[in-house]
Amino acid sequence: MPSFLVTLGATLAVVGGVGYQFLFKDIIFTSLGIGRTVQDVSEFPYTCRRIPHPQLEGCEDMWLDDEKRLLYAACAPVPGRVAWTPSMTLLNNRGRSKADHMVVLDIDNPGDDGLFGQRDLKLSGYVDSLGGKAIDLHGFDVEILDENSLRFYLINHRPPVNETLELDAAKFGANSTMEIFDVVRGKEATEMKWVRTIADEAIYTPNKVTATKDGGFLLTNDKYAKTGRRRELFPLFGGGDLTYCPPSTPAQASPPCHKASGSHILTYPNGLTRGSDGLIYVPSSFLGKIWVFKLEADKTLTKITEITSHAMPIDNLNLDKDGNLWGASFPKMLDFVAASRNPYKRNSPTAVWRIRKGAEGGYVTEKVVEDREGKVVGGATVAVHDVPTGRIFTGGESLLPFGLEGEGRVEVWEERADDVIGQFAPYIGVCEPK
Repeated sequence: MPSFLVTLGATLAVVGGVGYQFLFKDIIFTSLGIGRTVQDVSEFPYTCRRIPHPQLEGCEDMWLDDEKRLLYAACAPVPGRVAWTPSMTLLNNRGRSKADHMVVLDIDNPGDDGLFGQRDLKLSGYVDSLGGKAIDLHGFDVEILDENSLRFYLINHRPPVNETLELDAAKFGANSTMEIFDVVRGKEATEMKWVRTIADEAIYTPNKVTATKDGGFLLTNDKYAKTGRRRELFPLFGGGDLTYCPPSTPAQASPPCHKASGSHILTYPNGLTRGSDGLIYVPSSFLGKIWVFKLEADKTLTKITEITSHAMPIDNLNLDKDGNLWGASFPKMLDFVAASRNPYKRNSPTAVWRIRKGAEGGYVTEKVVEDREGKVVGGATVAVHDVPTGRIFTGGESLLPFGLEGEGRVEVWEERADDVIGQFAPYIGVCEPK
């Protein structure tokens, strides 16, 4: 995000007071959080702690199987996230970790070490673009096929390649695809069996995916383009769309995906999810709003309403067992910039929100936890709520030392790796009701 903040700052200086009243007021106070009061985690009825482990680092997205009591998380080593996160224009593909992985936690059995029996699922049958096994995880969703089977829809930010080698991603952008895997449902699962890869021109800057329960899926493209200046001007002009991909089987060529959001202007559409009411909820990671859409029979989207009462950018949304939505948000986006000046001493605050339908219509939003100092849930991009226990699990690709972002910063990380790990322990967070 620092790249677009620099662009935004320059534009603000040029446009000045005229643009402030009509455009920049919401950006300054809602998006950037200037003047916003942020609460300390101690003010909320939760006891929060970190679950530190190298395999629980950079967990951008999570999904909870309520019945089987298992939490799945898409994680990656921090140095790899620093170098290669296309959604944040981090396009140093030579710094990819090639060690991204899907972690499983048994949430009812924390164990003596408090790690919830964390373990990885091995990939079976998957081959990357150059014949290896590396996968570059981001957002994902899971569909329950039956009592014994799960289907995973994973965004895979492959690097650009030709027949024999990787190309310069700073020039070409990522070669992102959708990967579909099947997994045995329950604690017996040890692997993810690859089903198919979907590559399509309509999948160009994917961030998050949600299964549509018809064998297809919707995803957010969070920007208009893979690279270029126009991509970074989305705060001013919008950018991104919602794409629908129809069902397909390994025996047939994948039917083409298509833009489903039509002429709707979206700004940084991010962690969408399908609600228990069948509607599609799409948060903006820059504006303080959630767009609500209906997926029509022709697989286009009709906008129903907007939710704005939380007045804060939200990254990913997750649905709990009671049908409530939970989202992680950034109260102080400018802290990204401050942390970049002092990456070994600063964290980024996070808030967790619950969104539910009101008894008399509309939506009720409630801030459930906020961490002003970023001590426990700082930088989180996802929050998952377990209804029976009341626990909230958080994770994030941005649980890392901000300021190391961008091409060329990998060397900085390598030189000070021990110092960085000491200051920014790899972890996910868990908050228990008091």
